[in-house]
Amino acid sequence: MNVGKMLSHCAQRFPDKTAVVFGKESLTFHQVNLMVCRVSNTLKQLGITRGERVALMLPNTSHFVIAYLGVLKLGAVCVPLDIRFKGEELRGIVEDAQIKLFITTDELYEYCIPFFKTLTLPLTMIAVEGEGGKEQRGYISFDVLVRDEALSEETTVEIQGDEEALYLYTSGTTGKIDRRLLAATAPKSFHTVISIF
Repeated sequence: MNVGKMLSHCAQRFPDKTAVVFGKESLTFHQVNLMVCRVSNTLKQLGITRGERVALMLPNTSHFVIAYLGVLKLGAVCVPLDIRFKGEELRGIVEDAQIKLFITTDELYEYCIPFFKTLTLPLTMIAVEGEGGKEQRGYISFDVLVRDEALSEETTVEIQGDEEALYLYTSGTTGKIDRRLLAATAPKSFHTVISIF
């Protein structure tokens, strides 16, 4: 069973149990699944299909969890990026992975604009807005889409266990960016955590 299906299963079995806690924010499995479906359906509307790569350049917040699961639920490949990556590091990864969509924060979006303008790849942007929400400047608002009830339909994509799900980029000790792949089948440890419920 893949992670997207496991999340749907948990939302049905334990809708009111806490799934994500970040600071004072607490989200149930039902709330998480709704937001994940909205992300997944938005990606689908934007033309992202199974196997295409979506970059996440987000800090460790609940937004990262929702975006990550939304990408996997669609059958796309998630490419998490370190928020400290600079222009040339980003260029190498975006070009190597053939990124189609980029999810980041509005602050990082502003920082990355000069880099994005130099890319030859078509790239769609979604940004998590900071305190108070900035005026949108060329990106889709993550905060608006996760509240859009019209996007709440359950997403069901049949994913094979050997399909790519995650690209991890690391520079290791060499300083050269290197890609690692993970398959779509949920890790056994995830099954163990869910069985505790």
